[in-house]
Amino acid sequence: MEFPAFISIPEIVERVRSGEIRIPTFQRSFGWDAKDVRDLFDSLYRGIPVGTLIFWRRPGPAGQIQLGPLSLTVPDVGDALWVVDGQKRIISLALALSPDVDDTDDAGERFAVYFDLGTKKFVHPGEGLISTRAIPLHEFRASSDLFAWLRNHSEDLTEEDFEAAHRLNDSLRSYRIPAYVVASDDRDLIRLISGRVNSAGKTMSRAEVFRVSFAGRPEPSSPASVAKELAARGFGTIPERYVRQSLLAIRGGDINRSLDEEFSPTEDPADWYDRTEQAIAKGIGFLQGIGVPHRELVPNMAPLPALAAFFHLYEDIDPWIGRLLARWLWRGWAHGFGEGGWPAALRKIVAGPDAPAADSDVGLSEPYRFVRALLHSVPDRPPPGVDLSNVNPVGAQGSLVLLALYSLHPLDAGGNPVDVAGELEEFGTDAVTEIIPDIQNFARQAANPALWPPSAPPLLEVRDPHILASHAIDDQLANLLANWRDWRDWGRDHFLRARGRAIDKIVHDFLDSRLEPGSIIRPPLGDLLVAGLGDEI
Repeated sequence: MEFPAFISIPEIVERVRSGEIRIPTFQRSFGWDAKDVRDLFDSLYRGIPVGTLIFWRRPGPAGQIQLGPLSLTVPDVGDALWVVDGQKRIISLALALSPDVDDTDDAGERFAVYFDLGTKKFVHPGEGLISTRAIPLHEFRASSDLFAWLRNHSEDLTEEDFEAAHRLNDSLRSYRIPAYVVASDDRDLIRLISGRVNSAGKTMSRAEVFRVSFAGRPEPSSPASVAKELAARGFGTIPERYVRQSLLAIRGGDINRSLDEEFSPTEDPADWYDRTEQAIAKGIGFLQGIGVPHRELVPNMAPLPALAAFFHLYEDIDPWIGRLLARWLWRGWAHGFGEGGWPAALRKIVAGPDAPAADSDVGLSEPYRFVRALLHSVPDRPPPGVDLSNVNPVGAQGSLVLLALYSLHPLDAGGNPVDVAGELEEFGTDAVTEIIPDIQNFARQAANPALWPPSAPPLLEVRDPHILASHAIDDQLANLLANWRDWRDWGRDHFLRARGRAIDKIVHDFLDSRLEPGSIIRPPLGDLLVAGLGDEI
């Protein structure tokens, strides 16, 4: 982040017109009327602070941009300053000081502001007859324009009028507005800066920050745009249908309904798409925290809308609630997500927190009630057996096998942790490599995969026992692997059968520790104390 600089009024106007300063959107009802515009200039004239401007440094593409009644053709600017906070002030300055604004248009009429040299007040044509001693503000864009206007109207002006005009001109040219320029892509940081710098702690709306993040790109309010932003997090591409279902889940009701008439005229869709992106991002962070590094290894994406709804409602959760939430996911991935199909179960669960609390729930927090409903929707059973003779490495069971291997913290040829998420991001499922090449059937493949970088030398050439152990290859298996070519098919099959048995145990222990079969579903200790049940545990 670049710390406060100061920007002059003429510089703002010229940078807007040249495309160096960009406004993400301009709405005809952008929130200020003619009086607000006049008040801004009155503050500048009197030297009253008008707040700090916040910019986001991002590329600005070439093309035609529209600021209400003003159309501008701008070049490509690699480090344009997109306005995060201060849009109304900058729009008002740029349009009121531009001579080519159509002030007969409804959107432009509010920017037709004059300075009455006699009363030293800012006036508007809509309020009545404009005095011949009132000068349009756009004449102050350049000193040469101002001097030409004063010469042309000199017969109507007094010496005091000339002094007032020069004073306003000096004020507009000497006034400096403090400005922050943010280079980070962290929207929460931008919202935090905006809230603390301006408006006495009142943060920007979600929709405002969301629009700025799509600077220079069309249609920010869509599942595709959210999916594209989420993909930049390195977790992989989230299918648009899950974005759409997550949005509907956080709004409540049937997650399979159409978006065509979802929003009322008073709602801003960008607000809800921003909420959705933040909720899904928190869900992604949770998945990564429980050992799922990338979208390619998620056994089933169907729980995502429920995760989004949960993290939309509850931000800071008790660690015990997080453990229960993880238990629900692992049980669902291992055994399925409830009778009647997942969407039916989700509709019931998402609606759950809004239902009145039962007498037995008094004192229990809503996050606990939500996650309890999730847990009751999935089976509580021991880990399923993984039939390694009939498993697709890229299917749901294959993902569980790979996640169990990931839990071993696989090392690369240099003994450093493999960046599994980065490898999957770059190579997709090709990041799951074969230990012994050219194995043709699933029965053998199930015991053959490794989370080993495809660009590295083959794993079968590695001899370091610590590296091999991190890929479920113990000393006995390492000996078989080192000599499998000498033993031909028998050696290969013997290695694969032995590694299959090792993987079977690893997967069982991995799932058992996460499914926690038979464990009680209890509230966090804080809930128990509030409910007066602390002595019973």
